[in-house]
Order: sequence, then structure tokens, then C-alpha cells
Amino acid sequence: MLIVKMICLAIGTVLAVLFILLTMRGKKEDWRIEGVPEKEFSDKELWAAGFAMQQMPMFSMDSAVGKKMISASAILHPENGGRFVEYWARLYWARTLSMSLLVLALAFCAAVFMDGYMLFAVLVAGVAMVAVIYSNGANEMSNQLQKRSTECMMEFSNVVSKLTLLMNCGMILKEAWYIVAKSKQGIIYELMQEACREMDNGMASAEA
Repeated sequence: MLIVKMICLAIGTVLAVLFILLTMRGKKEDWRIEGVPEKEFSDKELWAAGFAMQQMPMFSMDSAVGKKMISASAILHPENGGRFVEYWARLYWARTLSMSLLVLALAFCAAVFMDGYMLFAVLVAGVAMVAVIYSNGANEMSNQLQKRSTECMMEFSNVVSKLTLLMNCGMILKEAWYIVAKSKQGIIYELMQEACREMDNGMASAEA
């Protein structure tokens, strides 16, 4: 058992030092989290390691997970002509990478203080938690997109009915769109309001 503890201590120490080094290296990316809401992302101060890990080919935005996040972000954040698509994808990916590495390091370090089956239980629980964090983080933007799509579809028929009614009364589509967008609360109405803001800023109606 002593040998197992020594192995756990060695692995935990290496992972902890790696997390610290990556955090120091990723501090130059702190500007990315300056405007991130504290309430929604209370752990943002721990993301620096994830930004540093994104410099590695296997964790870059060109990786399979990175491309998946960018695709979801392109639909979730089309505002300002899609200028912040990669920005949001990087944030979610950095959080996923940082928290996965941190929890894995803590799991191995905690196992050192356990005896008997509890040592292995802590390791298994730690690895399982990392798997959950990684999976949830990698799919978080896709899950948000699916949830938003579901909510929009529930209200879609009402939006179409309102637009049709107003247009039958002689309004053009753009005018009807503005009225419907402000008629109710909900995701689809927020998206319509975003299109209104884009049109107010000079974007063509069809594009908005």
C-alpha cells in the first residue's frame, strides 16, 4: 500500500506542478475573462491553465472538440457579425481543460491520505469526476444550443401566426418583425430583438 501511495503522491505532485506552470503561462490570456460575468462563471480565475493547454495541438481549437465548440458557438453567438464566435468557444474549452486537470491532480493528492479500499475509491471517484467534467464541458455549448432550439420551437408557431396577422393587416415584414420581437419574453423573442439591433446598425434585413 505504501508503494501505491508513493505512486499517487508522485503523480499528484507532477499534475499539481503542471497545473501551476500552465496557469503561470496562461496568465497572459487573462484579458479574455475580464468581461465574463462573475455570477455565471465564478471559477474563471482558474482558467489560465486551460488557455495554455490550448497551445498544444491535441487541445487546440483545431482539435475535434475545439471545432465542435466553434460550430456551436457560431450559432449561439452570431452577434457583431460573428466576431466573438471563437472567443466564447475558447472560454468554454479553457474552463473544461483547467477544471479537468485540477480535479485529477486533487484526486491523486487526496488518495495519499487514504488507507485500504478508500484509496482506490478516491482514485476511481476522481477519475470519474474528471470524465464527467470533460464530457459536460466539451458538450456544454451543444447542449445549450439544443435547449435553445427546443425552447424556440415551442414558441415558433405563435411567432409565425403573429407575423402573418400583422402582414395581412398591411404591414411589411420588417415592421411586423419589430412589433413581434417586443411582444413577449423568451429566447426566440430575444433572438428577434438581436436581429432588430443588427438592422438598426445597418445590417441588411435578410442577413439580420
